Amino acid sequence: MSKISGGTATAAKARKKPRGKPFTKNDSRSWRHGCKSKAQLNFELEAGKLFAKVGAETIEVTNRAGRKFKTTNLEAVVRVVFSQALGGDIAAEKEVLDRTLGKATQPISGGLDLNVSLSMETLLKSYKEYKRAGA
Repeated sequence: MSKISGGTATAAKARKKPRGKPFTKNDSRSWRHGCKSKAQLNFELEAGKLFAKVGAETIEVTNRAGRKFKTTNLEAVVRVVFSQALGGDIAAEKEVLDRTLGKATQPISGGLDLNVSLSMETLLKSYKEYKRAGA
């Protein structure tokens, strides 16, 4: 028999604890086919409430022209991301397009070849036309 760090191979096997079920049937910590625990659901609910509360707070912002105006935190974040997208930031462009047009669907088979390009200028122009139409 070979030695394994101060004991024999059979002694090492004997020290292992047998596998069992770590949770009882009604234990609230157990994973139930993708269901979240009560603690995790409560955390997500409280985080969502906090995000809504902070996002709705009104702040005073000065734009590049020096004009001051009041806006919410959430609207300020949207304005910053949109201006970054217009400035050429690829990550911001992807975020704006994903949030406005939805994520692109992935084809199952590669037989269809369509070259569709959409620039931020085109998107902004169509958005302005949409707003002008009174929608």
